[in-house]
Amino acid sequence: STLITRETTLIAWMVIALAAVVYLVRNALIGRRPARWLPAVAAVGVALWLGNGARGVPLGEVEAFLPPSDIDVVPGSGALEVTWIVNDHPKALELAARSGKLVLIDFTGYTCTNCRWMEANMFSRAQIAESMSRYVLSRLYTDGAGDIYERQQKFQEDQFGTIALPLYAIVDAHGRTVRTFSGLTRSPAEFLAFLRDA
Repeated sequence: STLITRETTLIAWMVIALAAVVYLVRNALIGRRPARWLPAVAAVGVALWLGNGARGVPLGEVEAFLPPSDIDVVPGSGALEVTWIVNDHPKALELAARSGKLVLIDFTGYTCTNCRWMEANMFSRAQIAESMSRYVLSRLYTDGAGDIYERQQKFQEDQFGTIALPLYAIVDAHGRTVRTFSGLTRSPAEFLAFLRDA
């Protein structure tokens, strides 16, 4: 597992915010003006907010700028937890053949902010997670260093004609494309229709 996770990133940001608190309190004590306490109070608020995020509270739009989480659904969202098969698409197809389910492929990237936004703000919705749980879920990263990522990016380009992220594709157990959904959407109804209409 990587050292740079959602939680460690938030803890690092919280430490920076606390350092800012110390600096701003020092300045407020020197200046002896009430208005100088406002930035210090704001910095305390930011530090507490980041600390809550590190404990699992969703941080909304900020989630898009954080590394992928080790969990499948943002805690506290009320959504079902779903299980992804990561970087092993043949295993997902095999499971689909045994279960009679379709496969939902999530072409994603470690550095993809739109992907993180969808994971935090769309996948965390109860109705979306419930619909996703009806699929075998295959998550394929395409922006890492190594042969597997190059192969997954080539697979995305060859079968779906794009390397843009995120790309969501529904395929059957033989790998035949049923439908695709490209990019970020802020409309839960639109993404839910994509999942349900397949």
